[in-house]
Amino acid sequence: MRPLAQLYNLLMCARATLKVPDRLTELRELGIVFRVPPKPRYNIAPTQQIPAVLHDTDFSRHFAELRWGLIPNWSNGPKEFKKLLINARAETVAHLPSFEHAFRARRCLVLVDGFYEWKAEGKNKQPWYIQKPRSEPFAFAGLWDRWIDEDGIALDSCAVITTKPNSVMAQVHDRMPVIIEPMDYQKWPIQ
Repeated sequence: MRPLAQLYNLLMCARATLKVPDRLTELRELGIVFRVPPKPRYNIAPTQQIPAVLHDTDFSRHFAELRWGLIPNWSNGPKEFKKLLINARAETVAHLPSFEHAFRARRCLVLVDGFYEWKAEGKNKQPWYIQKPRSEPFAFAGLWDRWIDEDGIALDSCAVITTKPNSVMAQVHDRMPVIIEPMDYQKWPIQ
């Protein structure tokens, strides 16, 4: 069995950053006000909290920090999954039992200003840091769910949706996160 750190390095989009969270205020299309911006994060890894925007039932939006690695509400909890559900393929997300409920009812915007990808170079893997020009914040298409343990304690978690790479990312990896453009923020997260 490989250590978890090695498993993360084999996965697509398994590290992200939010180095300048104050800049989230530039994303006016999010439709939320940050009373206190999240703390800077330089290496957000699976199982850690990752910033996200969710819709409430009244269609207002709110900020949340979700555990990265989806735990479906119907599951027996975090220990049930041998492989972390940190990414969901766009091609199959609507049909896989682990993701279909969240895809229909619980979408979110996962907030970052960059992410790491590992490019295979022979037997070695070289990390690449991907960001927008001027380190602008942006949002991944995400799914979230709420699992409740036997004591009634809720655990909110998420996965990032991935797709085939664009021409730039194809040089590094065969997958990439789905990046939602600001003008489409209103269309993606639904409750």
